[in-house]
Amino acid sequence: MDINEAAQTGAAEPGDTETTGSVARRRLLVAGAAGSALSLLPFLVGRAGASSSPTATSSVGGSANTFTSATSGSNNGPTGNSTADQPSTGSKSGSQGGGYSGTADSTNSPSAVTTKDSTGGSVPAGTGATSGSTVDSAAATTTTAPPRRPTDDDLVLLQFAQMLELTVRDLYRLALDLKAFDEATSAVVKAIGEAHGAYAQSISGLIGRTAPNSPITPLYSKLKASFTGDSQSVAASARQLENDVVATHTEIIGKLAGVDGSALIASMVVIEARHATVLARIAGIVGLDDQLTTDGKPYSPSDYPAK
Repeated sequence: MDINEAAQTGAAEPGDTETTGSVARRRLLVAGAAGSALSLLPFLVGRAGASSSPTATSSVGGSANTFTSATSGSNNGPTGNSTADQPSTGSKSGSQGGGYSGTADSTNSPSAVTTKDSTGGSVPAGTGATSGSTVDSAAATTTTAPPRRPTDDDLVLLQFAQMLELTVRDLYRLALDLKAFDEATSAVVKAIGEAHGAYAQSISGLIGRTAPNSPITPLYSKLKASFTGDSQSVAASARQLENDVVATHTEIIGKLAGVDGSALIASMVVIEARHATVLARIAGIVGLDDQLTTDGKPYSPSDYPAK
């Protein structure tokens, strides 16, 4: 009985109005409950049928593999077990080389595939060693990174470099005190001298308490006279000194082991080479070839040992 039939039956029965209305309401409730049960029937059928094990057939390499599916509860997905009605050739096992393993994952069994190493022996796949020669070559190319901080031998070289920078600074101060240059040129020469003082401080910050913090007195005495003449002669002497410093620092860079020390000295060399170009202009050297000429000779720490 549907809801329309119940409504028509209730309306057709004669009698007391309250009795008729009560009968009609009961019938409407019965009809509604019956309709709800019918609407839930597909859902209940689906739940009842879920406990069954439908099979899903897939083809791998031309062979039919059948997997059972358990959809009830939380155990969803293929179990990885072949059904009993399938032929033994249809189930891919690890021993057959490829296919699916008993754990239902899609990877091949590691023991199923073998490769050849450099000696001709079998190497199981997945072990990470593809050949003996590859492992040997990787071990042979292992290197050690250079140290960042100065070594003991580096300290000797850096101490000498700091003393050299302080010597150059003091020679520029001597020329400025003697008024060898006009006002505009003096500002340039002063900036160059202060740069050398800053380089000495940078080296001192790197090597700490081992820094001598003093000039090379014998070298200062040797070059002092060449910084007391006229502007062009002093500029020419200063240019030569800058080229000598560049040559000295270039040699030091090649001997340093620590990365920090070599990087610092290299940054100084670039600017000191520019100093030489500026001083060549002040000295009246205008030809490009003459300006680019660098005949610097390096100073040796053995000639001027650090105190």
